[in-house]
Amino acid sequence: MRKNFNGERDIARPIFPHNHSPEYLMHKFWSRKPHNIIAVYIANYSNAGDIVLDPFGGSGVTANEALHLGRRAISIDANELATFIARSTIAPVDSGAFECAANALVERVKPTIEDLYTTICPTCKKHAQITHVLWRDVILCPCGEIMAVPANVRERDATLACPACNKKVIASDNRIARPYSIYYQCPSCKGGVKGPDAMDLDLDRVERESPAYHQVLVDLPSLDTPLVYPNGQQFQQLRHGMRKDPRLRNLFTARNLIAIHAFWTAINGITASNGDEMAIKDMLRFTFSSMLPQASKMVWIIKQRAKQSLKKSEVGSWTHHFFWNPTEYFEVNVINGFGERVAKVVNGLRAKAAWNDGSQKWCMVAVEDDRVWWLSKLESLPPAVRVIERYVPGHYAAADDARQFFTDPGKTVLFQTTPSQQLQGIPAESIDYIFADPPYGDSIQYAELSAFFLAWFHPRDMQARVQQAFDAEITINPGQAKDFTAYKAMLGEVFAECHRVLKQGKCMTLTFHDTDARVRSLLYDAMLGVGFSFQQATYQPPPRPSEKSLLHEFGSPTGDYMITFKKESVAKPGLRAVDDNHKVLKEALDAIFARRGEPVPFNYLLSLLDLQLVEMGYRPPDMHKSLESFMRAEPYYAWTQTKGWYFTDEVARSMHVDAPLQGRIDNELRRILPSLRSLKGNVLEEAAINAVFAKFNGVLTPALKSLKKQVSANLKAPAHS
Repeated sequence: MRKNFNGERDIARPIFPHNHSPEYLMHKFWSRKPHNIIAVYIANYSNAGDIVLDPFGGSGVTANEALHLGRRAISIDANELATFIARSTIAPVDSGAFECAANALVERVKPTIEDLYTTICPTCKKHAQITHVLWRDVILCPCGEIMAVPANVRERDATLACPACNKKVIASDNRIARPYSIYYQCPSCKGGVKGPDAMDLDLDRVERESPAYHQVLVDLPSLDTPLVYPNGQQFQQLRHGMRKDPRLRNLFTARNLIAIHAFWTAINGITASNGDEMAIKDMLRFTFSSMLPQASKMVWIIKQRAKQSLKKSEVGSWTHHFFWNPTEYFEVNVINGFGERVAKVVNGLRAKAAWNDGSQKWCMVAVEDDRVWWLSKLESLPPAVRVIERYVPGHYAAADDARQFFTDPGKTVLFQTTPSQQLQGIPAESIDYIFADPPYGDSIQYAELSAFFLAWFHPRDMQARVQQAFDAEITINPGQAKDFTAYKAMLGEVFAECHRVLKQGKCMTLTFHDTDARVRSLLYDAMLGVGFSFQQATYQPPPRPSEKSLLHEFGSPTGDYMITFKKESVAKPGLRAVDDNHKVLKEALDAIFARRGEPVPFNYLLSLLDLQLVEMGYRPPDMHKSLESFMRAEPYYAWTQTKGWYFTDEVARSMHVDAPLQGRIDNELRRILPSLRSLKGNVLEEAAINAVFAKFNGVLTPALKSLKKQVSANLKAPAHS
């Protein structure tokens, strides 16, 4: 394996994260990591033509970036939704042909459902088209009185007194959703916002009683099937009203469900007579799937930005890792929503075409010296950035199975929907590099969440399909009878298989984040237990941490760890376990505070603590609760309001403490920014931040959000004007 350009075998610093590129904006997936960071690791630990494996393939970012760098790729996931998204994200489809087919589909479906979104313009009294509707729950007393749901009433079974008849009303039995604000477009009066009229208020009831709504449930019984396990236990990822009635149809308004069904029926009715037509039909199914979240009730209402109230409410998105039936939400016109997703997919297809024809490339670039390098896309390169290496993208040629992939070098990518506990068909010592993002304990229940989409692909056997994903899923979930011990065993089986298929002397990188320290400790134990040697742990700060969370006296860790292991003929001695006497813990905390020279927020301290312990030769232990109690009881440390934890004043005076980290970073920025003055905008910010990360990493890693502010402040200073 070649060394990278800073003369080391490992990446010892964070990387400035890019926003998702168009390919990754085509369809939602959970916990998708910044693609450029994955690309940096692939570029560093593998060479052109090498085989890169991701045993937790997810939405296919690893495989896609491996192809972009001229590698061959294998993406494996136990969940068929993940494989479908990964394959669709990567497979090339002609954007023009797809756009024509999508537009024709909209024109075919639109006349059958546009009346669902008709309202009366309050100005000209003519028909207008609804674009969005804001809904909220209210409580309807049997006497006819409508009551707002008090902000402090969170339980749906709460009892309220009706102000009109003074009778007790049970919220859950009398709670209904009503529109309260309608956004519309009028051919005569342009458009605006209005309150609902009588027809608008009664529409949801009328549609739920209509033959069209009944037909949806006949064609898609999966939407009416309770989200429960065979043992009767409800899905873990249900919130609010979904716990009382856990059926997917409750996540949609009646008219949106009818409209979605119309698109679903039309796509299924398309006849594909050749491979190109089948690819377009598959991409339409992919577009339909990507549209579902925004067509649901799980679209929250944005009323504030930067703590300032907005004059006009904005549409949010399904950002949570659970199903929720909110008390207030946006309803989006499905016709417009599908059109917006078509535009996203077209942009993604055009981006893919640029990689496939070679007009888009990854380039390894540097400023100042080769120690500070990163990957940049060819189209965004300014003349002042020095290009070290240009990578030739590989072509897309999917293998039918593992045997074909390993016998035909012309096949560049393999997708498999199978448990990674058995890497079927992958020969021993055949893989050059592994990059994996394992499931984080119980934090995301991928199989449960996939039911939202699979219900449409498998309307009559959705439960069986999801059950297959449940059986193979590596998680902690009582509904699946999987506890921490089961999770540990299953994850260990995957790592053992990874060790089997990886070549000697090659590396495996895990990106990982979990607030449960037991899970983080397990990761090291499992990898070392199957014979890997620990190489390097890097902390990757999150792009946008909550400033409020950073000010809490206690909290949870943020960001991700990038942990690299190596397969060697003789494994290095493993990391030691931390004992219980707190001696090691105090030594680690002292080192962090002394080296940073300034207060550290608790959740950031938790993130850095793992790195310091590993540097000292210890595995991260289960210490979240003990650390909190330790910080409370230990007289050496004190909480600094709005800043974080640090030595007490008396201890700080007696300790050898380095200069405050923020000041050292300012000095470094003043040194390097003059040499970067020819760069502009995002390229300048990326170059400056990567240069700082190259100098300040490990437990000195600065928070990305505060570092961006420091860069901005230094650029505005007179010396850099």
